[in-house]
Amino acid sequence: MAQARIGETKEQCIERYGNPIKEVKERRICVFTKSGFRISVHFFVNRVDFIQYTKVDSNVITAEESRKLIAKNKENSRYELTTRPTAN
Repeated sequence: MAQARIGETKEQCIERYGNPIKEVKERRICVFTKSGFRISVHFFVNRVDFIQYTKVDSNVITAEESRKLIAKNKENSRYELTTRPTAN
């Protein structure tokens, strides 16, 4: 299961995932892939303050996968589950 942690540095993220597949320096965002997930992280004062998980294959993250991601990563952080709007 993929995981990133709030408060980690870019170097810690690179150690966990390898080099980012994309980096938007002016927005302080790095994108990594691991275990079928795309992990987008935002840095504030050189620490991760936002993590977004999506599936590399664009499938929906299941409720069970969401629970596992939260359990591995929440620590004392606040989190919000969101869903992608669907087209009708």
